[in-house]
Amino acid sequence: MQTIINDKLKQFLAIVDNDMGLATELAGIFCETIPPLLIEIRLDFEQKNLLPFTQKMHKLKGTVGYTGFTNEFTYISNLEKNAKLNSVFPSSPELRIMENKVRGIIELFHKHIQSKPTAKRRVAVSCI
Repeated sequence: MQTIINDKLKQFLAIVDNDMGLATELAGIFCETIPPLLIEIRLDFEQKNLLPFTQKMHKLKGTVGYTGFTNEFTYISNLEKNAKLNSVFPSSPELRIMENKVRGIIELFHKHIQSKPTAKRRVAVSCI
């Protein structure tokens, strides 16, 4: 498990050229913006709003992909693609798996990268 965590952190840090200031800033933004997005996705799922659901999944996919979490990106991408192409929502267990994968990124950021706001951004970044 530790190897997987180290590999995920290495991927993320490689994207920011091992700049811990930038890593901290991006982790903070991720932790600030993604939890509300997950809530919106869940609500669209429960209310069967397909178009807003796929739009928000697309946004989530891009954000997760940008941070270098390739396995999570692929999972989200497959759910989004199936919803768009087949006009079908994922199953509830599939959505729960996706949510858990994204929460795992948030937990990883909290545990290994101090996601504190910079002087420019004085907002709470607690997101779990």
